Amino acid sequence: MVELLWHREAEQELDALYDVDTDAAALMDALFESIEESPAVLESLFRPRHHYNNKPAFEVKEYKAMHKRGLFVMTIKPSDADGHRASYRALVGYDARNEKFYVLAIAHREVAYEPDDPLFAAIERRYIELGIHPHTTH
Repeated sequence: MVELLWHREAEQELDALYDVDTDAAALMDALFESIEESPAVLESLFRPRHHYNNKPAFEVKEYKAMHKRGLFVMTIKPSDADGHRASYRALVGYDARNEKFYVLAIAHREVAYEPDDPLFAAIERRYIELGIHPHTTH
């Protein structure tokens, strides 16, 4: 059975977001609550796509620089009720062996996706800490 779990630092980032942007934090909470309540959405989460029918709606994209390193990480960007993208995104790792998704980070959308960004190293470290095995790239 597919599960959604949180890295402790990602939980702390979401808690801290409530101090900075309550609306964005509440949207992120609502997003993950709705994902957990829908097994069909949760099971398809590893596929890049738009989930327009979900409430709140969201988009899943492959984090290409992570995939190049063998780390299966996606970005999830929720939209508010008016269809505007939130200022924050979630970075989620997938462990195919155990069918588990792990919320690895909550970050502002302006944070870079490049390997030299400190967030990149933090996500990579969190992925490894959770024992998710990297996949091989071809």
